[in-house]
Amino acid sequence: MFELSVGDVLTTNCVKLDGTHVTAISGTTDTSVESIVSSTTGSVVYGGIDTSGYIMLDTVKPVAGPVMKVVAQNTLPNGEWAVKLAVVKA
Repeated sequence: MFELSVGDVLTTNCVKLDGTHVTAISGTTDTSVESIVSSTTGSVVYGGIDTSGYIMLDTVKPVAGPVMKVVAQNTLPNGEWAVKLAVVKA
């Protein structure tokens, strides 16, 4: 495990959306996560840590814990869809 610091940037597909664990499987994309990220163009999509330790994506800024912002849609080295997150509060 590592400690997050303001300014850190990470790319991951291990996120939650609306309480459901979401990850790309077998190189396919998860349209629900892609939808929230694409449909909020011009808006901010935040990432915060939920009680299970996953990163929860939401358009509402987390009130406790680290705060991340989605800065881009991305792909992992194996081609799976992912999001790039920047830490704005550690």
